Amino acid sequence: MRSRSFSGAWWGTSFIQRISLDPRLNRIHADPALVNWAFVSLATNAFAATLEGSELAVATTNVTLNPAAAGELGLLPGAYAQVEFSLTGLGMKIPATARDIIQRAHGAISIRRAAGASWCSFCFQLQLPSIGKRTGR
Repeated sequence: MRSRSFSGAWWGTSFIQRISLDPRLNRIHADPALVNWAFVSLATNAFAATLEGSELAVATTNVTLNPAAAGELGLLPGAYAQVEFSLTGLGMKIPATARDIIQRAHGAISIRRAAGASWCSFCFQLQLPSIGKRTGR
């Protein structure tokens, strides 16, 4: 897994980025332009929610969802490519456009929030089905 960390600035706010990409990430069956649009929409909302000194992390990995985990997300069991964005900062929502694109690709997106003292941590995960790896459908 390749990982890198660096500082950046967005809209005059400095933040730390951590990127961890799995070089063996499974291929997905989805329109690349639409998935790119969803990622840009999510990243824009994440950057807008950052505060001075915030941390933004992006990680990719392959996951296999069992029937229970898949059911919670409204998916079929099987193999998925997972992308996780996490950040400390202000509250954020998943843009409707991003949610629609991911659902059209037979994937799922979820968000969770863990409140800290003066910071809030947000994490949103999306799962997109791997080519030839899912069961059913």
